[in-house]
Amino acid sequence: MIHKLGHLRDLDNIVVEDEAILKDLTEFLSVLDNEYGEDRDVDNSDGGYILFCDLGTSLDELAEVFNFKAVFDWSGNIKSKIPYCSTMYFLNNEFAVVLVMAIQDTPEYIKNEIEYR
Repeated sequence: MIHKLGHLRDLDNIVVEDEAILKDLTEFLSVLDNEYGEDRDVDNSDGGYILFCDLGTSLDELAEVFNFKAVFDWSGNIKSKIPYCSTMYFLNNEFAVVLVMAIQDTPEYIKNEIEYR
């Protein structure tokens, strides 16, 4: 399943058991809310959103929601129990989509570009 998160309050609607993943999601969402507003329309206003993929999300499922084959700007690992990565796509100067997905489910071309921190 894929969860679209645009605001910190959206974390109340999902279960994230791994603290490292929750921290990463919280940091991204905090920036979006602080910089672009807690009441913005995540689809049409500046800022963007996160697509958080549950373990086992297929690339076909992802393709129905987002063109993950677009050129991405950055990808880094999340030091979680099950390895995850976050991949940022800037769709314009003020709108980004961050894909957070288990590395085992991530396309190879993204895996090859992950910055390990």
